[in-house]
Amino acid sequence: MIFYNLGDGYSSGCCTVNLCRFAHEDRKYFSMVEREHPDNRPGSFVNQLAELYKANVITEAHHRQTIQKIADSYSLYEADITSRNEEVIAFIGIPDLQSVYFDDDLQIRTLFGVTDDVKFLTHEYLFLDGKDEMYLSQSQENIYLKICEMRDRIAIEPQIAMLEDFVKKISTITKKVVLYRTTHLESLELNLPKNVSFLNESIVKILSKTHKPYRKGYFDIQANKTLTKEFLKLI
Repeated sequence: MIFYNLGDGYSSGCCTVNLCRFAHEDRKYFSMVEREHPDNRPGSFVNQLAELYKANVITEAHHRQTIQKIADSYSLYEADITSRNEEVIAFIGIPDLQSVYFDDDLQIRTLFGVTDDVKFLTHEYLFLDGKDEMYLSQSQENIYLKICEMRDRIAIEPQIAMLEDFVKKISTITKKVVLYRTTHLESLELNLPKNVSFLNESIVKILSKTHKPYRKGYFDIQANKTLTKEFLKLI
């Protein structure tokens, strides 16, 4: 059995062992761009659940991954999952759905009513929360922060439709899908296939009731372990 781990850093075990948000921040893994550090993956609640089932884990979740990037990567996941001769259970953490991907700068200028040169924000997966990691000049940073102040203009309905379509496709190539919220804090009404279990709660909110984040906003191994009981009911 394989547990296929999709989502953001709260799904992947980010910073549970070391301070690397991505594997490539460690010189040993410089070629692993936008991947969870191998040492942190065992700290994920998905990996800890896998130990109970003696399942292998494929970790595609990583720090600050948007729903657009997850959906855009479907063909890669499909090729990987269908190449395996084992039952696959997909775990999908829903990040903040107030995220964007712009194909051209006209979309940005129209949405936010700006006249600045915003081409540097195109073809990027962004949350526009002031924490997106980009190499910007001072003038670009000022424009970026100005736009971040207007992020409430981002409608989440397109992302909900994108999420539903992605889950539907994943459900056809896996035995089961376990869906839950990470940094998307509001409840969601979703149209889901029968083989999808949905924990309509944010694990960030759940953990915050009894634990404090200890590294870069992420929770430690023991905190993540407390989630296993809840997710055992969903498998």
